[in-house]
Amino acid sequence: MSNCSRTLIRRIWFPRVARCVAAAICFLVQVSAQEFPLDLRPLQHQSDLLRAEGRRNPKDPAPLVKLAEVQLKMGSLTEAKATLNAALDIRRDFVPALSGLGQIHRRMFEYQEALQMLNEAAALAPRDSAVRVLAADIAVDRMDFPGASALYNTLFKENPNNPLALSGLALVAYWENKFEDADRLARQCLKVDSIFAKAWLLMSWLHRIRQENSDWAECGRRAVACDPLDDEARANLFNILIRGEKKAEEGYTQAQIALKLNPFNLTTHNYIGNGWSAHTYPNVPLPLSGGEKDHFLEIMEIADSTLTLHDLASASRAYDLALRLMPDHIPALIGKGASLYYMLKYDEALECFFMALERDPDYGLAHYGAALCLLRKRDAVNVLLAELRRSPVSDAREPRSLRDVFTNYTKLDTELQGIVRSSVKPLQAYLPKLKQEKVTFLIFPLHHFLWQVPFNKRIQGTRTFDGRLWDDVKGSGGKNACAGEEWERDVKYCRFNVLTHEFAHQVHGFLPENLRKEITRLYTSAKKARKTLDFYSDANENEYFAVGVEAYVSEYKLPDQKITYDHTKSELEKVDPDLYKFIARLNQLAATRKAK
Repeated sequence: MSNCSRTLIRRIWFPRVARCVAAAICFLVQVSAQEFPLDLRPLQHQSDLLRAEGRRNPKDPAPLVKLAEVQLKMGSLTEAKATLNAALDIRRDFVPALSGLGQIHRRMFEYQEALQMLNEAAALAPRDSAVRVLAADIAVDRMDFPGASALYNTLFKENPNNPLALSGLALVAYWENKFEDADRLARQCLKVDSIFAKAWLLMSWLHRIRQENSDWAECGRRAVACDPLDDEARANLFNILIRGEKKAEEGYTQAQIALKLNPFNLTTHNYIGNGWSAHTYPNVPLPLSGGEKDHFLEIMEIADSTLTLHDLASASRAYDLALRLMPDHIPALIGKGASLYYMLKYDEALECFFMALERDPDYGLAHYGAALCLLRKRDAVNVLLAELRRSPVSDAREPRSLRDVFTNYTKLDTELQGIVRSSVKPLQAYLPKLKQEKVTFLIFPLHHFLWQVPFNKRIQGTRTFDGRLWDDVKGSGGKNACAGEEWERDVKYCRFNVLTHEFAHQVHGFLPENLRKEITRLYTSAKKARKTLDFYSDANENEYFAVGVEAYVSEYKLPDQKITYDHTKSELEKVDPDLYKFIARLNQLAATRKAK
């Protein structure tokens, strides 16, 4: 056992012997050269025993519910779903089966089915704690934070020492940006139960927001030590290792474990899909020859061009033809998935992306597509998003020289054109200068790698300053910049604006010297005073400015983008008023030539 393991064991107090069986504790906190290796053998043994018990008692649904709980811990969600349906075939009104099935549907982002199970269970046992927890978990997913808070408060009033209630209230406070309350409640939870993994995970997130990186890592490791089967804790450790400690292979192992425990883990799919892979792409084999190969490549070219132009019916047909010739061709699966995604057929699209991952588990574009599908499925039931989208959509007139810089602007759909106009607004006065300097900006499609942008070929297989694989990054700055189409379209879902961020990098490079010096001064001052918006903006003056401009253009954001992507105009004004004022007058400075 490593020193890390001994330290963790010494620091974690186990308050009740009944809380954990000794053998399970040994399994939970084992650490080797690979941190927290996954060993499912004890659960497999438990599964075998429960199957045998079920065969001995074929009319009792209880063993099946216990079996499903074990299957769920092992990441066998489909098997667990089938097991619980079998339990309900025995007894339709068995509440533990209904609530358990609701949790599985929720983990698989099948919210209509989850709500159906919740309604059935609540009608039978409205005061059942598992039913209330299911209702609260769904409410959090839907960003119905008042509803979730009310449910957790009910559990808390019934038992002030209920760690589920305390951690649930802490989580709601975290999502509502009430970080002091979240910290207090998480600590209160850990006083009640010092090995409650979700509280340690939340503490880790809070430390990351405060840029307390050693505590971020320590609490993240405690979360995994307390529950190695928590896929979100594993995803967080993946981030700690690969991003915080630059341990690419060790971190990526945690990502693989997270997806083993939950193939629908959105956090992990999103990380890998945006460049956090330890591996580069191999060449996709094309085992065809002669005319057959030429025919296949011709079909793929048609599919690619029609999908780029959003001729979805033609693209879908072309990818179908390609997949008949080569059912395992990953780019064809990605293209078919992207076509279905744009048709709003998220379940079918997700199936395509998962098929691609079966063929290559490291394929970043497939992870990105899967993350988008899962996000859209959750957005469909998001009550906060529905409320925010009732507000008037921000738009702006087309500024001078926009089409000269944004070279494929006229090929974008009306919705995306509107997003581009509003995204450049804080710095639009610099577009004529960018035109003069022959600066360009290109929007590239969902199914393309970053290096497929014509001026980015050289970055294929290389990495960013912080270790991401450039192939999967969704935007780049510089004289010739670009942004991923679907990430930019995420602005309509009240999320991060990659175009504004990269456009700010472009403008920064062509600002007059006195303004660039002012940005340097502002950055140095903010860093010293610890008022940069996050660790990324704290890295250098370029990111400081770009993160600030992106925040300035964002009136409101959904809270599921914590740490680097959730910044807003009001937050910038409060945290770094000097940078806020500087950005606010940049257009005026350009227009009046005072910058010169």
